[in-house]
Amino acid sequence: MPEPESLPPLPAHAPVPRAATAAAPARRRLQLAWLATVVLAVPAAAVGWAMALAAAGLPARPPATLGALAWMVVLVPLLEECAFRGGLQPLLARQAALAGRSWAGVTAANALTSVAFAALHLVNRSPAQALAVLPASLLFGRACEDAGGRLWAPVALHAWSNACLAAALHLAAR
Repeated sequence: MPEPESLPPLPAHAPVPRAATAAAPARRRLQLAWLATVVLAVPAAAVGWAMALAAAGLPARPPATLGALAWMVVLVPLLEECAFRGGLQPLLARQAALAGRSWAGVTAANALTSVAFAALHLVNRSPAQALAVLPASLLFGRACEDAGGRLWAPVALHAWSNACLAAALHLAAR
């Protein structure tokens, strides 16, 4: 092993490795894709959901009070995401049989957590309505994974989704 004195000095501004510069545009595209999903797709999905409920003759009532709206937009996302993305999904991800398994970019832990999430919605929704929650749940799970397991991303996305749904239900009820 060479002596520390024999090592050449490092330049003041070392060049950024090529791999790091090549990854930057891909990371930026991913960030833009998430932004487009949040800004465009979530409200469109909420409107579609409200229209489908109305077409099927299923009860689709917007929150009637400010407290009900706060429950739907703040507390439900916080509680559900803490339980599912903060509890169940990491627990499943640590299981040896599921670790590293994914299909079409969806991890096994996210898929199983999303099935459980949709099943929870059977408590107060029809089977079709509970099944319709599955794509949103997969999106919330992916947001959690992309945020390194931090819950702010799925909670914010879930809250935005519920707010868009509340607005769509309000407009459909007119």
